Amino acid sequence: MYLRMVQAKINTASLPQFRRLYEENVIPALGSMEGCIHASLLQSTDRPEECISFTLWQQRRHADAYEASGIFSKLLAEASQFFEGSSEWDLHLGSDLTLRYDPVPEEPVVKAFHLPTNPGASILPRDPSVPIYIRIVTPQIREGKMAEFRHIYTEAILPQIRSAKGCLHAYLVENLRQKDQVISLSIWDRKQSADNYEQSGLFSTLTHQVEHCFPEMHQLKQQLERESRSRIVTSEELSVEGYEVITGKSFL
Repeated sequence: MYLRMVQAKINTASLPQFRRLYEENVIPALGSMEGCIHASLLQSTDRPEECISFTLWQQRRHADAYEASGIFSKLLAEASQFFEGSSEWDLHLGSDLTLRYDPVPEEPVVKAFHLPTNPGASILPRDPSVPIYIRIVTPQIREGKMAEFRHIYTEAILPQIRSAKGCLHAYLVENLRQKDQVISLSIWDRKQSADNYEQSGLFSTLTHQVEHCFPEMHQLKQQLERESRSRIVTSEELSVEGYEVITGKSFL
């Protein structure tokens, strides 16, 4: 199975209109494509402006055909009116030597992953009214440690995540466009279940099993936290993101 995620920042005032566009234009277009299994619009629980179009495909060639058909570009153009301007600015001097600045549009980020499950298997509810919560953990892996990390995570960690109360599915997913990136994708019956899993201490315990595969900065951070008994934030933290499905449809 093939997972495709298109991440974009949406103007929060326009979210209702963007959702309507997704339901009326995007979902029907995806439903007409060969090999598309599911499409959902996700919204971050921490940053409401951050949304993801989450689509599942039987095979990568089906998603590639969708992108090559021009339909993706057409839908992207229709949705661009709702995109939030970037906080990045392009500064330059005009011909009259006055300083001009223009916002740099922030393009949606497309990520593609191989999902290790049987083609056609249902990992999301068919009924979009069923509330679910998707948790995405993106670890930074030290060079040369990916194989070891993958083995420990698959053999020792995933079974415990899957056995946690409220966890519907959990996968270690590899990025097909960035070979050195993986994510832990877990699907929960509700946000509270995922919060309970993290607050129970199990997430920290499991993370400790693979900390030696993280960059050296993370090792130093752990040592400083133990010595200072306070939390230290670095740029190489585990990225933990949570999303709720606000609309979607399964096509099988």
